[in-house]
Amino acid sequence: MVKTPSGNQFLNPQEILGRIGVKEGMIVGDLGSGSGYFTFQAAKMVGNNGIVYALDIQKNALSALKSKAEFLGIKNIKLVWSNLEVVGAARRIANESLDLALLVNVLHQSKAHNNMFAEAHRMVKKGGMVLVVDWKESKLAFAPPTENLIRKDAAVRAAESQGLVKTDDFEASEQHYGLLFQK
Repeated sequence: MVKTPSGNQFLNPQEILGRIGVKEGMIVGDLGSGSGYFTFQAAKMVGNNGIVYALDIQKNALSALKSKAEFLGIKNIKLVWSNLEVVGAARRIANESLDLALLVNVLHQSKAHNNMFAEAHRMVKKGGMVLVVDWKESKLAFAPPTENLIRKDAAVRAAESQGLVKTDDFEASEQHYGLLFQK
């Protein structure tokens, strides 16, 4: 029987964002934010002088994220409805405006990896970073099917094809790999 991890044992946003140096005043884009698991931790870490853009194609996910932010009194999250697979579609996030772009658990949901990295590259400042956290093969019942996964080496090739340079490669959890790129 496979033991199912829970909460921060599964994927710890505070630990991962701390590892890559997220700090007060940064401008972060959570590209494919979903429920905001990383968005809320990033918002806490960048503080009132920072901004976190929560970008997602699912309006219901953004609506839920907005409700939770309002309930918690968090004011530094800006919602962006957009398709990450279309380069330039997220016009609310200006070219070269982000210190950090997060691609957490989104690559396995698409086949347009080059476009996703191109859009992240467009948004990130020169010297800025792109964090990738995605699934490794897992026996967990809720893990994505193996045929949908993007292997770490394929993610590196896709990022490098868009002008990003790998600066770190780490285990984000038992089920996830982590990659950090710089523009």
